Amino acid sequence: ALVDGGPLGQRMLNAGYQVASTSLTLLVLLRLGIAASAVMYFVMSVLLQVPLTLNSRAVYAGDAWIAIGLVATLAAAGFWMARAREPLLGRPGTAAC
Repeated sequence: ALVDGGPLGQRMLNAGYQVASTSLTLLVLLRLGIAASAVMYFVMSVLLQVPLTLNSRAVYAGDAWIAIGLVATLAAAGFWMARAREPLLGRPGTAAC
C-alpha cells in the first residue's frame, strides 16, 4: 500500500514520533516555562547539528567533545540553580536514608 507518504507502517511511526515530540515540547513549555523551552531547543539544535563521537581519531572529534561539554555544562548549571543556595548534594547534618 504505497501512497504519497510511503508504506502505512512508516507513516504511522512518523505520526507517533511527531505526537510524542509535540507533546514533550508543550509539556516543557507549559509546565516549566519559556526559559526551559529555550534551553531545550538550544540543546536539541546543538545535538542534531554536530556529529557526535568519542573516537579521538575522527576529524570532528573536537567539535563533538565541545558539544558534549556544552550540554553537560548547561545541565550542571541548571542543577546548581535548582538547588537554590543549598549544598549541591543534600542538606548539612542530615543522613541519607
